[in-house]
Amino acid sequence: MIAEFEMKLRVDAYWLTEEGVARKAALEKRMTAITDAMTENHEMWEKGITEMIMPHLTVGDWVVRPRTSGCEIGLRDPEAKYPDGILFGHSFEIYYSDWNYKGDTKLEINYGTMGSFDPLENTNRVEFLKGLVAITSNSELLYELNEIYTDITKHRREYYKTIDDLTYRIKYPIEK
Repeated sequence: MIAEFEMKLRVDAYWLTEEGVARKAALEKRMTAITDAMTENHEMWEKGITEMIMPHLTVGDWVVRPRTSGCEIGLRDPEAKYPDGILFGHSFEIYYSDWNYKGDTKLEINYGTMGSFDPLENTNRVEFLKGLVAITSNSELLYELNEIYTDITKHRREYYKTIDDLTYRIKYPIEK
C-alpha cells in the first residue's frame, strides 16, 4: 500500500515536470487521433454496410442499424418516436462472433419468432419475410458481410490494444 502511494506521488511529480507535461500531451494527442480515426472508420463501415444491404430489400420500408459486431435489419415503424424505429417483431439480426470456446469465427442470423398471422391481413409480415429471404438467400452478400466484420473485429482489437498501451504509459510513465 505504501509502495503504491509512493509510486503515485512519483508519477504525479513527473507529470508536473516540463518533460512530463510534454510527454503526457503527446500521448493524449496520439490517443485522440487514434480514437478519431477509429470513429471515422466506424462511420464509414456503417454507411458501407447499409449501402450494401439496402438494395436487396426491395419490398417495404426498411431500416438497417449497423453496429461493430453485426446489424439489425427491420421494417420501419412509421409511428416511432425516432427515425430508425423498427416495428416490433419485424426485424432480424446478422452478427459476427469470434469469441467462442472453439476460437473460430461465425456469422449468424437471428430472426426470433413472429407467431401466427394472416398473410392477407398483415402485409407487413409478408414484406418482412420477403426481406429476410432476400438477405439470407444471398450467399455472396453474406460472405462479403463476413469479411467486413472480420476486418472490423481485427481493427477494433488493434485499436483497443493501442489505447490500452497508451493508457498504461500515462498511468505508469516511470518504471516500478
